[in-house]
Amino acid sequence: MCLLNCGPTGAECVKNLVLGGIASFTLVDDAVVEARDLGNNFFVTSADLGRGRAEAVAAHLNELNASVAGAFVDERPEEVIATNPAFFADFTVVIAAQMPARALVALDAACRERNVALVVLHSRGLAGFVRLSLASHRVVEAKPEETDHDLRLTAPWPELEAFAASFDLDAADDALFRHVPWAALLLRALAAKKKDKAAAADGTSGSKVLEVMKTREEQRAFKASLLATRRRGDEENFAEAAANARHAWKPPAPPLPPGLRAALADLERAGGDPAAMCRGGSGAEGLESGAVAVAGGGSSVAPARGRSAAKKEAEEAKFWHLLAGLRGFLDASGGALPLEGSVPDMTSTTESFVALQKIYRAKADLDAARVAALANASARRGAETAAAAAAAATPEGLVSEEEARFFCKHAAHVRVMRWRTLAEERDWDAGAREETAKALAAEDTRRCASLYVIHRAADAFFEEAGRFPGAGAFSSREGAGAGAGAGAGGDKDPSSPSSDAARLKALVDGALAELGVPPGLDAMDDLVAECARGGGGGMHAVAAVVGGVGSQEVIKLVTGQFVPVAKTLVYDAAEGTTACV
Repeated sequence: MCLLNCGPTGAECVKNLVLGGIASFTLVDDAVVEARDLGNNFFVTSADLGRGRAEAVAAHLNELNASVAGAFVDERPEEVIATNPAFFADFTVVIAAQMPARALVALDAACRERNVALVVLHSRGLAGFVRLSLASHRVVEAKPEETDHDLRLTAPWPELEAFAASFDLDAADDALFRHVPWAALLLRALAAKKKDKAAAADGTSGSKVLEVMKTREEQRAFKASLLATRRRGDEENFAEAAANARHAWKPPAPPLPPGLRAALADLERAGGDPAAMCRGGSGAEGLESGAVAVAGGGSSVAPARGRSAAKKEAEEAKFWHLLAGLRGFLDASGGALPLEGSVPDMTSTTESFVALQKIYRAKADLDAARVAALANASARRGAETAAAAAAAATPEGLVSEEEARFFCKHAAHVRVMRWRTLAEERDWDAGAREETAKALAAEDTRRCASLYVIHRAADAFFEEAGRFPGAGAFSSREGAGAGAGAGAGGDKDPSSPSSDAARLKALVDGALAELGVPPGLDAMDDLVAECARGGGGGMHAVAAVVGGVGSQEVIKLVTGQFVPVAKTLVYDAAEGTTACV
């Protein structure tokens, strides 16, 4: 990964990643360590005064984990962006800390062109901001906080039906009766209900799948009939069956989750062709969103490099072929997802529970094998038109059954995220205007949304004056913002918090007018005054939180686990709250 600017926010972020064991990092910064850095940056010491900040921070970070390769570049980040954007091509992630808006827009364009993830961090006074930007990101292992097992009791397959039928409750002794798995109890109760319904219909066999119970009355009657078969009334397995009775009326093919449905819709808009999703590097160029070497020789070490673009493209191709395989599976199954295959804990004998686990795993393996076959068929079709993917021609194909099993296990939570560009956000385009106005109107997000608008106005102030509100003309880059003095106005007049606050308030009112929001929002004047009083400087306590959140987001992007933040995360340290705007 690459870090631009080595102040406290960026240093805290990289520290967490180094401790976590990333492969390598490269720091880009031309600032020197000043006395004020000692008060908010734990990765410089008094011995580093006058030393290049990138060199000093890199040396201290290298001490944390000897297995991580560290490098530094004594170059101004804005100059690297402007003169050599190809520098960022081989990094997996670029982290930009305390960068001005104009440079960030150019950096975003350079990173997107090269399919590199960008993480933007700012800490100003008692507020912090985290923003991700990349064309698309594929989430497979979302790890939701709450999930429910998929047991398919309303659409059992023969092996599962035979398992349930193997328990003779009438002949079972009390010990076995108390240890019949609740899944089997529900299946037997469903089978009895189906038999009664068939008998009431003049002995016709009826459909294989029992009509799902939809009314509360039906569901209560089912639970009552189940509990009526108890012997003593205190059997724990029957209590578990009643508590999990929802599985007896779950539809076998419930509506697909929104994230998966949007990803499949993206594939459909590309004509169902996974190869089309991979062309151009963005993964879905031109489609609607589903949601979302340095010149000059200033480096003592060559920049560290990340994964090759070819590897990232291969992973992307595999994902879209797997999604095509999943779409084919859904078409054949009537909309039912591949079985996930896990079984919840339940009161049971060891033998019965293991047997039940094997039945579910075997069915999940069969479903995954089908998805793998469909994915590899998709890859072979793509190879015919796109000049021979070697992996698709191997006996195991592009997608192995193990990879398909992993994909199917998490299929319900698969999604493709996309972010608007920083240029679009700067111009309030691509939904930014409506979403920000909505956040300002909602009571629970108004304060954080106000901080975001002030943050944007402070960037506009910088473009006019060459410094952030309240920052003196000769304050350090971390206090005045990276690139101080390079703004359009080049304002060198002494400033005061009160005069800058009035100037900033005018910019805030202008932004609110663009958003169609009337001025005079709660606490807006106080927040504007606080921003000007802070002078664009960052407190270490805030920087540590922002850096910590930023490092978590980097890990999400690199591992494909969990769901990254889709908008700008605003941290209000004064209130101890966050909101996405």
